[in-house]
Amino acid sequence: MADYMESTLLKPKNMSAKADSEGGETSVSEERDVMDEGTDYELIGVTVHTGTADGGHYYSFIRDKIAVEPGKPDKWFLFNDSEVKPFDPAQVAQECFGGEMTSTTYDTISDKFMDFSFEKTNSAYMLFYERVVKEDVAAEQSASVSSPIDEPLPSPKYKFEMSDELADWIWKDNTSFLQDKNIFCHHYFSFMWQMCAIVPATLPRSDTSVLILPAQLSSLFLLETFIHAKEKPTMVQWIELLTKQFNQCHEACEWLLDKMSTDDHWSQQILISCSNQTIRQMFQRLLLHVINQLRIRHYADSPNTPWLHDSEGNVSTSNVVSRFILKQLQILQHPDIQLNNCKYLPEYFSFLFEFARLGEEEKRFLIRIDCISIMITFYIGSKDKASSDSSQSGGSSEEDEDEALTALVEERFKVTSLEKMVHLVAMLVESSRVDQQLVLSGGDMELLIGGKGMKFLVNQIKDCINPKQTCKLIFSLSRNNEELATAIVSVILNNAVRARSPLASQTFLQVLTMTTELVNNPSGLPKFTEIILSSFWAACERKPQQFLEWMSNLVCHNSVANDFVLESLNHWVEKYLLAHKLHKVRAWAMMLLVSLVPGHAFKHYARALQADAINGSTQVKSQMSPEAISVLHDIYNYLLELMPGAKKYADFTKYSTNQLVSYLNFLRLCLISKDEKLMFSPYFPHMWQMFQPKMTDSQISRNQNKLALLMFWYHACHDCSPNLHLITSNLSVTKNIGFNYILADHDDQEVVAYNRSMLPAYYGILAACCKKSRSFTRHLAQHQNMMWAFQHILPYPNQYVLAVSQLLNILEMMSTTHPDSSTEEKQAVTLFKRKVMYMHQQSLNSRSDWQTIITVLKIVLVTDEDRYTWVLMSGLTMLSEAFGFIHGMYHEATACHVLTDMSDCLSLIISLLTVALSKVEDGNEAVTLFDGTERTITLFNVLNAWEKTFLIKNCLTLLNSYSPSEVRLHCLDVLKKLTLLVPECAISQIAPQLLAQHVLFQGLESPNSHCCLEGPYFPTRSSVKRLQASKISIRPPHPQFGMFLHPSVVEANKGHDSVYDHALQEFYAPYHLFVDFMVRLAVNKNCLTDELLSLSALVAYEGIPLHFPYFAKLWTEIYQAQRSGQSDKLLVERLCQSNYLIDYMEGILHDDRSCLSNQHIYMFFTNYFKKLQPDQVQQLVLCEDSGSEGLNLINSIIQSIHSFVRMAVIQSPSSTLHGVIHRSHADLRALLLIYQSQPPTEYDPYVASTFTTLKSLCMEYKSRLHKHIGDTLTMLTARVQDSQKVPESEPLSKKRKLALPSTSSDEVVEPTPSVKIEYRADNSASADISSSAAISSSADNSLSADNSSSADNSSSVDNSSSATSKGQSRPASINKGKAPAKKSHQSSPVKTTAQPEESADVSLPMSDEPSTSQSSSNQSVVSQSAASGSSKNQLARESKVVVSSGAAESPLPSVDAANNEAINKMKRKIEMVENVLDTIGAVLSILENLEVEEDIS
Repeated sequence: MADYMESTLLKPKNMSAKADSEGGETSVSEERDVMDEGTDYELIGVTVHTGTADGGHYYSFIRDKIAVEPGKPDKWFLFNDSEVKPFDPAQVAQECFGGEMTSTTYDTISDKFMDFSFEKTNSAYMLFYERVVKEDVAAEQSASVSSPIDEPLPSPKYKFEMSDELADWIWKDNTSFLQDKNIFCHHYFSFMWQMCAIVPATLPRSDTSVLILPAQLSSLFLLETFIHAKEKPTMVQWIELLTKQFNQCHEACEWLLDKMSTDDHWSQQILISCSNQTIRQMFQRLLLHVINQLRIRHYADSPNTPWLHDSEGNVSTSNVVSRFILKQLQILQHPDIQLNNCKYLPEYFSFLFEFARLGEEEKRFLIRIDCISIMITFYIGSKDKASSDSSQSGGSSEEDEDEALTALVEERFKVTSLEKMVHLVAMLVESSRVDQQLVLSGGDMELLIGGKGMKFLVNQIKDCINPKQTCKLIFSLSRNNEELATAIVSVILNNAVRARSPLASQTFLQVLTMTTELVNNPSGLPKFTEIILSSFWAACERKPQQFLEWMSNLVCHNSVANDFVLESLNHWVEKYLLAHKLHKVRAWAMMLLVSLVPGHAFKHYARALQADAINGSTQVKSQMSPEAISVLHDIYNYLLELMPGAKKYADFTKYSTNQLVSYLNFLRLCLISKDEKLMFSPYFPHMWQMFQPKMTDSQISRNQNKLALLMFWYHACHDCSPNLHLITSNLSVTKNIGFNYILADHDDQEVVAYNRSMLPAYYGILAACCKKSRSFTRHLAQHQNMMWAFQHILPYPNQYVLAVSQLLNILEMMSTTHPDSSTEEKQAVTLFKRKVMYMHQQSLNSRSDWQTIITVLKIVLVTDEDRYTWVLMSGLTMLSEAFGFIHGMYHEATACHVLTDMSDCLSLIISLLTVALSKVEDGNEAVTLFDGTERTITLFNVLNAWEKTFLIKNCLTLLNSYSPSEVRLHCLDVLKKLTLLVPECAISQIAPQLLAQHVLFQGLESPNSHCCLEGPYFPTRSSVKRLQASKISIRPPHPQFGMFLHPSVVEANKGHDSVYDHALQEFYAPYHLFVDFMVRLAVNKNCLTDELLSLSALVAYEGIPLHFPYFAKLWTEIYQAQRSGQSDKLLVERLCQSNYLIDYMEGILHDDRSCLSNQHIYMFFTNYFKKLQPDQVQQLVLCEDSGSEGLNLINSIIQSIHSFVRMAVIQSPSSTLHGVIHRSHADLRALLLIYQSQPPTEYDPYVASTFTTLKSLCMEYKSRLHKHIGDTLTMLTARVQDSQKVPESEPLSKKRKLALPSTSSDEVVEPTPSVKIEYRADNSASADISSSAAISSSADNSLSADNSSSADNSSSVDNSSSATSKGQSRPASINKGKAPAKKSHQSSPVKTTAQPEESADVSLPMSDEPSTSQSSSNQSVVSQSAASGSSKNQLARESKVVVSSGAAESPLPSVDAANNEAINKMKRKIEMVENVLDTIGAVLSILENLEVEEDIS
């Protein structure tokens, strides 16, 4: 690296620094020797860059090498432009090393201070080092240590030489800086204020110098010094002071103007060159104020003497004001004052303008001194000089000069500084008028209107300086001079035509517009509108676009121009609207036609229709005046008459493909009602000839003529049946309308945009014709282009929204058969639908085109035959794949809203599975495919080839609280029909997956925090259906099953909140019914697996808080079927061996004994509790920590019953009695079950007395209910008889309403949950999991949940089930449609096969034993389990009071349904009480038998 060091690259003689210690130059060889030994380098400077790679700023840190003090750290300085300041070298790392920096900022979101890191923008760009020789360093170190402090400092190491010129410049610059520093000091400003404002006020006013000297001093200080200060806080005070001094001393005013009339320094420096607008404006107002003071004094002294002219009328040179104004005008004649280098002229011309406004004498004075000529010469001279400079730097041709001049006009000379100049010229010209004639000098007139092309007028119009005042200047010049007015208009029109840009033409046309805006022409003014219109068409020939645009704006507010254009339609419409080559010209011709219609309604309609080409307003005609409608009809008729000749412009070989766009678009605008549409009817053949074949056969992808024609045609046919009839009745049109060249290039955005506009109109016409004529629809359905559209346009709904909508309408009409359709038509429709199905099955991708598949199938699959054809075409596979893709989008793409599509897809799958179920018994069936062959396809092969695993998995993962009810029910319906269709396959896949999920859920440490229980559709008490818009798009973390239930998430026990109970039942019941359905089907098909059995018990265990009876009812029926020999005897044993059964029983006995109020659950316990092993019973009865002696469950039950009885004894109202009896019912049943399984070993009189008391309470409550029913019926009968006597003429509102009196004043009847019940033909309830209404209770309460919340639902059996009271067995069914046939007691077991649409009834064999049948009689299982020899038990059974006499058995009078229901509720309460009495009797029987045994012992 030594060869690249400074000592090598630079020779020693060129080094600016010399080593004093060596006394001479160091040789290169010696330096190399030193560096070879090792050299140290010291940092002496850093150049830093701040900013980015695109831009920034440089500054430096430099070490002071001259003023070095031994023993002290080096001094560093920051050099940043003109700023130099000391720098701490310890901050070098922070200022130069780049990297990141941390800043503490207050965060409003988290409401705390947070540290944010970001990259620094400053970093070192270049480093400067200096080599240090080791010997020198050692010598310096030793010297600094040994030398005393008082020794003189060593001489500087470096010597610098400065030239005399540089030193002199630095000295002068420093001197000027110090002088300015002293002058612009606020102390000096305060001193001057005292001298000018305070001191003169203390002096006597007798001497005039006391007034004039302060004014002069103030003026000099303010204008020479103060206005140049950087900060001027007291500027206003100084101006006010100076104004006051000039008001007090007129000599001071004359002194100021006299000084400025001899020296224009202040005028140029302040009024013209000063960049501060405020200072220029203050100075201008100050001068005007001084002049006005002198004017006021002159007219006060000499009222009748002109002050600016002498006695002979000439300009007075002795007047200081005259000399001052002349001096100001001489500034414009100075060669250095040009418009292009003077930026600040507004205040200068404003001063002259305000001076002219002082009076008429001032105006004449300015005219006399040639003010007009001076200003025009200044302006024209500046323009000529700028043009010559531009021509010298540019080309020399005339076109280049015009372009350069235009550029100057647009970029450099559009300044506001000349507005007052033009205004002043116009005012002076008008002021020169005497006896209606202008009195101006020849020079002024020559400059104003003379020369080549009226240069002054043309240039100021080009510059667009002040168009309004320019127009006034034209009026002043041309008044009483029509020849001059014509010449001026001709010049303006010619320049508008010659302008190289539309903007330049616009400025000339703007002035012409202003000349036509005079409502009432003043006397002497020519009629400019007529002059302009006489030359308009000639100018329009040369610049049609600009002039048509201008005229379209002019006719809106100028009736003369409007009439002129309307009368000359023959002259310009076809020329500019049809034949012209430029599209913009044709477009402005159309806009001119729009502008010709009076009023704003049609113009707004035109703008709206351009924005929305398909939908137009139908109310515009009502907003238009009769005159506007008449004008529109005249134009519309004229354009329709041009249609026969307009056909030639459709030839794309001679004309543009957008030649007719403006013409057809205006025709479309004219269709404001049906009248205008009917006016088009005679010209329909001409339009058809224009369309076919010139537009349809041309291989042009974007024919704008065709687009405009189809738009017009669509609007002409919309809601106009006669025009549609013209299409459908014309055989040629019907035959060829389907031929239309369409390019389906979906990657070319221009083609897509064109098709997006054209196709909706085209297919909209076809759809309207199909709706009009069925024969047209059948003919169009056979056209190949329609099948092409269904294949290539329909699969792109996102690109062609409107077109796809119209195609779907056409497809729907082509797929529809009517009641009066012939057999041939029906066959044609069927053939068409099969073609569409086959085409889409072959061409569409189920993953990318799923939206099209679903939409088309919803239209095409009308009949079961259509659906079956699609099934045999492997349609189930395609829909399953589409559903899988939608399922993935739903969980992965959270911005996609595909719930509706998912529901539609599931509905289609359900309909296909339903048809497949109906055809499952069929064999081979021949299906005609559309490749000309017939193939024999069997449903068995299709179903075997169909992969169902992913469909099952996807449906299961949608069963959670994140899916809406409709989707969940559809998924369950799909799984159900799959199970019916392929039972073994479906059950083998569904049951293990569900069991694994439930087992995993039960194994969680906190199951209540499972994410599937936090979805927006999970019911809560605060908002049972909280479907807020912000939560609808919530997705689960990943697809997963979630129909779990944990007791901790249930917010209220069963019966406390009927609305909440119904919401929970609506959410969970369909799933529990589906599991119940699978078990029933598996039992009948002999394919019940251990997984499904365990799943059934585990789901029942989770449903304990909901009191679902499905599991209990199912296995009770299995138990009864086994006893009658109609079922496999191993099923019950398999269930009893399941640990989940023990969990289910333990959960009910220990956690929720109120479930036993349900008859099905109680009968299940009655049948299966005795099947348990003794150790299992011990596990249920004993608690885990109770040991062998503890019977905590029994004690808990007895204490609970005792507390209820004690409450009833203390509080006697009927409501309390009913609640006590109802809540004790379940505990009594639990105790009876335990006593029957493990009878007590000792007799407890306390327990027996409690039951005896409870029995007495029941009897008392029962008697109350009987009495209440009798009283109620008597009262209702009397009221019904009274109501029949009311005259028919009496208003209904006056009739008495029947009301059922309350049982007791303090009795509170809890509301009954609203449950819908669907009854079958055999009076049994039908439950269907496909709808939420299916979670209803049957007539015998077979599907009822726990009824502990309501007194009227607490009975175990419904008295209305008369069928079961005769011993008939009721098959368990989930069928919704068909009622099963009734069976006799000797009927054989019924096993159902897979039938179409739940064909059926998946039934279990039922027992015919009366003692275990589900009858409504009071002979329950309790009675058969009691000891037969117990006399007291027999007396208890005989003591039951049955509602069999009196009013209870009498037919009810004709009362309303509400009163009838109230009576039925009370009867159900009686039945509940009788069941409680049965249970008490059985318990007492056991205890009394125990007492007898003890007595005998």
